[in-house]
Amino acid sequence: MPVARVNDIDIAYQITGAGEPLVMIMGITGSKWHWLGFDRRLGREFLAVSFDNRGVGETTAPEALYTIPQMADDTIGLLDAIGIDRAHVFGVSMGGMIAQEIALSRPERVKTLILGCTNFGGTAQILPAGEVYERAFIIAGKSAEQATRDILSVNLTPAFMKKRPDGVEELVRYGMEHRMKKHALAGQLAAVTMHDTASRLPAITAPTLVLAGDADELIPPQNSVEISGLIPQARITFFPGVGHMFWIEAQEEAAFQITRFIQGQGV
Repeated sequence: MPVARVNDIDIAYQITGAGEPLVMIMGITGSKWHWLGFDRRLGREFLAVSFDNRGVGETTAPEALYTIPQMADDTIGLLDAIGIDRAHVFGVSMGGMIAQEIALSRPERVKTLILGCTNFGGTAQILPAGEVYERAFIIAGKSAEQATRDILSVNLTPAFMKKRPDGVEELVRYGMEHRMKKHALAGQLAAVTMHDTASRLPAITAPTLVLAGDADELIPPQNSVEISGLIPQARITFFPGVGHMFWIEAQEEAAFQITRFIQGQGV
């Protein structure tokens, strides 16, 4: 797996396909593996770049609190390292927060912006139910298996988990074998907690598509409605009956929406 030295870390990344560059930014605790083939699917149409954020997978996990602007700089640094000047920027969950920051701080690097199952942070965000947060992020006293199953239970709908038990067990195995370090989880949680772009979103100039499952427990879908209302001329699409990880539950429809949006912009 190729690695690029960026800022104070080594970032592990992979490139799939050819064509217009599309950088894919994963959410909290997720590695590039968690695209589960969605990067390859988008690689049929684009040069898809996926990578491990600081703290996860094969990328360095510094013992410090992280910030969203810091991880936005990581992403730009990776694009610099592999020679990409401008890209379509697609982020999910925490990755969507990073994508917002890139579009705001480095607009000249963004061809189009795709924000998946994310929020703008701050006091105006719509928070998940308390028990959902506990299942997702409170790991004290849990085995690796229980922690992994709890996280999955708020990322995927019960219907999907019943329909695809093989996929669920694959995710469980990966989570148990690649458990995130506690200090790295704390670092990413700090970044998400401090994120707040609500007052700045009207300054985004990139053509923007907002995507979410309408059954998302982790980041309630109303957050996507609020984001799309603040970004000039943003478009929004919901996937009916789909949870947080829409790129797994509705892979073909999500790929179609992203491809149609990018190709329709002519940039």
